[in-house]
Amino acid sequence: MYYCIDIHLDGALYKMVRNMVGTAIDICQGRISKTTFLELLRPVSLEDASSSSCKDNPCKPAPPQGLTLERVYYTNDDF
Repeated sequence: MYYCIDIHLDGALYKMVRNMVGTAIDICQGRISKTTFLELLRPVSLEDASSSSCKDNPCKPAPPQGLTLERVYYTNDDF
């Protein structure tokens, strides 16, 4: 089974894309509910930030094999 997921970011954290792809695949395959997904997207206030972590995500990161960085865009401000 093949998936094509395009992600455009201004920056990324360690394993961020792998976590997002793994979660997207679990949603498509019905492994997590819509309610669980929406809870993962809930904004976290500064007071709650210490109680929230990536361990709250029941999905596993996608394996790195097959994930490719195809293009990097730079603005004129970067030079």
